[in-house]
Amino acid sequence: TIPAPMKVMHKGMMRKHLDTLSEITAALATNDLKKTAEIAKTDLGWSEGREQQCSVFEPVKGGSDFTKLSTAMHKKADELADAAKAGSRDKALADLSQLIKKCNACHEKYRH
Repeated sequence: TIPAPMKVMHKGMMRKHLDTLSEITAALATNDLKKTAEIAKTDLGWSEGREQQCSVFEPVKGGSDFTKLSTAMHKKADELADAAKAGSRDKALADLSQLIKKCNACHEKYRH
């Protein structure tokens, strides 16, 4: 039900999210927690601008819970950033796993 131009834009955003997950994983692999926190917060974290981006798709979804799912994923990125800032690599890795599960939950429900 999403118009073609919105599909293209949305898929581009999702590919960028995957690139960001790869960058976070690489930073965690080298134990660069400062970089991990920066990437997670800046590129995936929740913000007013992110809320506006995500809400663009909500009306098209017909009152769905798309924004609720996307908000949960972006807020988990904030938790990951906080764990990395606190120096907890194990917590950051656990948060990364949960973040990916939140991505998958949304993709399981919404496909185009």
